[in-house]
Amino acid sequence: MDWLDTLKEMGEPCVLVTVASADGSVPREAGAKMLVTARRTHGTIGGGRLELKSVETARRMLSDPDQPAILFCRISVDTAPGQSSGGEAGLVLERINPPTPEWVTELERRIAAGETLLLATAMGGAAVGRLVSRRDAGCVASVDALPGWLREPARDMLEGGGAAAKLAARRDGDAVLLERMAPSAFQVMLFGAGHVGQALVRVLAELPCRIVWVDDRESQFPESVPASVTRRFSPRPEAEVDAAPRSGYFLVMTHSHALDERICERIFLRDDFAYFGLIGSKAKRAQLERRLADRGVDPKKFARLICPVGIEGIKGKEPGSIAVAVAAQLLQARDAPALRS
Repeated sequence: MDWLDTLKEMGEPCVLVTVASADGSVPREAGAKMLVTARRTHGTIGGGRLELKSVETARRMLSDPDQPAILFCRISVDTAPGQSSGGEAGLVLERINPPTPEWVTELERRIAAGETLLLATAMGGAAVGRLVSRRDAGCVASVDALPGWLREPARDMLEGGGAAAKLAARRDGDAVLLERMAPSAFQVMLFGAGHVGQALVRVLAELPCRIVWVDDRESQFPESVPASVTRRFSPRPEAEVDAAPRSGYFLVMTHSHALDERICERIFLRDDFAYFGLIGSKAKRAQLERRLADRGVDPKKFARLICPVGIEGIKGKEPGSIAVAVAAQLLQARDAPALRS
């Protein structure tokens, strides 16, 4: 979660802006976030009037100590002339001062450990801990410890039902924004740090995914990478395949056909991936299939391999063009499970 990484590194007072509700035509979904400081913004909730007004409100909260630490407001979203539909977004703004709050560190730690939990932001007089799980664990409260009116939506969200963010309110003014926080299911294991791999990492860094970037040439990696990227130097890249989570996304684009074959063979042995792409031509694919069949890989599995990679219709061979085409295909695979069957 990029906003967690940014918040930890902020080092100055900021306001965390969250879209709590989205009615009608609103540019971002409930749960979208941005961080606002006195001079900068990080992330976006969609731009336009919605973002302009939220930044103005956030900076008033930063400049005026008498402003509440947590504020809820509604902002209408203007439409272009001639359009008949508009929308309204409910926003929760929370002022956060350094040092990094304990709940930020704990939330990041638990997500990294594979846990799903809720982030609760209370307004009015609601007494709710920041982190909620299925059971008590350290500084995390259990669902059963929530007020009765919150237990059912919290349980539903923890089980993956309904929206990922929900604003629950009572007539007496109490309100709590509940957000499901879970490890990203969109995790890409990218083999190859050549020109296309580097271009692809730059594109994927703008998306809500985690990238494990593997190469057997340590010097090939750039000196710095986005927070969502983990560089992994390995003399035997194919051995890294086993460390990927189930339903992962694999992309193979190394500097060696022989290495590509070893990695592909290892991926086929898993057979639990959501996406498996190999850069190369149809001729390369045919040769790979013959070699792997000779080594005992079931030819029926080859239908799940995407090679050449990238959406159709993009003819450019520049690394940037290929990266955009591949990233678009990854998004299609993520958003349309039928493409993965």
